[in-house]
Amino acid sequence: MPASTPRSWFILILLAVTAVSVSAQDLVLGTYNLRNDNAGDVQRGNGWKERVPFVAGLIRFHGFDVLGTQEALYHQLEDVARLVEGYAWVGVGRDDGARAGEFAAIFYRTEAVAVRASGTFWFSPTKTVPSKGWDSNYRRICTWAKLEQRATGFVFFVFNVHFDHKGHEARRNSARMLLEEAKAIAGDAPVVLMGDFNSDQKTEYYQTLAGAGWVKDARELSPVRYEPNGTFNNFLPDAWTPARIDHIFLSRAFAVKRYGVLTDSYRARLPAESNAGGKDQPDELNLERAVARMPSDHFPVLVETTKAGGVGAPAR
Repeated sequence: MPASTPRSWFILILLAVTAVSVSAQDLVLGTYNLRNDNAGDVQRGNGWKERVPFVAGLIRFHGFDVLGTQEALYHQLEDVARLVEGYAWVGVGRDDGARAGEFAAIFYRTEAVAVRASGTFWFSPTKTVPSKGWDSNYRRICTWAKLEQRATGFVFFVFNVHFDHKGHEARRNSARMLLEEAKAIAGDAPVVLMGDFNSDQKTEYYQTLAGAGWVKDARELSPVRYEPNGTFNNFLPDAWTPARIDHIFLSRAFAVKRYGVLTDSYRARLPAESNAGGKDQPDELNLERAVARMPSDHFPVLVETTKAGGVGAPAR
């Protein structure tokens, strides 16, 4: 075997450094409506105490660097933070701008990114105070954060939203307002718009965002897609829809490597019954009957990105 030359060693080192620097540019982004903690869900077997271990496990396993959450109450966010080591979050309750009501909290992996600034505005003509806008059924908010990727110094803004689920005027104006506020706050910096838009890909509200020109739907930019379902499941494990109401939009500073709707589920054991298996299993393997449950009534959306010019399609 010929001896290695200094030149070959230099090439190997250069390739290794390049590989590390490319991976360091990657960011795993996600949006996840966690579903608020309420008595009705408890009665139907979908209570928060049963769901939260699987919500936390999903977050840990998929390794989100930044995760926009919607609908969770303060104690739910604290539960997640306690179970998911290495994450912190920013956000306020929509009812009082402090701890009351649902949040649009942004979780971030502290080893990966640092928060440089954050804030919240309401989708309302009185955007700086807790308020309902137009024909909205509830107060609706956007929490934003200015983030810096620790490995590269890359600075970007994340805007995490929860639009109204019924009001047409509210969603129409919220889409316009989001674009205006993102520009006003972030300027020309890289931007991520994410959240539960309560608007599928066929609505005018979605089209307002997708057609803005300076941001694009990450799904449309991704060379790899995994989407066995839409993004809302209503806690029904056997339901299917083509509708996507949870989205991630990216400015042109980002390129997309992969996009996924994560249809994770878990099993709640039923009272002891006979072995649910058959003859094609080892004797010592016992399959118990169980019912399929969902960690939330939404599926999370995951997008792996890198800086434009790397792997994937840039958001042009």
